[in-house]
Amino acid sequence: MANQKPYDEGAISKLLIALQRNLQLIWKLFRHPQVPFWVKGILVLTALYWFNPVDPLPPPLNFFPFDDMLAILLGTKLFVELAPADLVNTLRRKIEFGDSADDEVIDSVYRILDDE
Repeated sequence: MANQKPYDEGAISKLLIALQRNLQLIWKLFRHPQVPFWVKGILVLTALYWFNPVDPLPPPLNFFPFDDMLAILLGTKLFVELAPADLVNTLRRKIEFGDSADDEVIDSVYRILDDE
């Protein structure tokens, strides 16, 4: 029992990788011109709520620091959900698999040549 670890290293590394990918997705969506300004405003308001020194919630609803974590999670989730779905899927693929030239479609005409 002395060798038993209280946590799973694989689960923690997967969680950190998922967190990194989600932060990359949020940043790329925030900088992308196809995302409307009002959707970007949700993320800005979420950040302002977090940095606000005065907590706007009254004491019965204020579960410091859980209310801030909940606001950040809900704000970022709402931001990603309201962004264009095709853009979110494209950026997720690029983050997970890397940028590749396979996304480009090149139209062309070809002809089969026989050596006979």
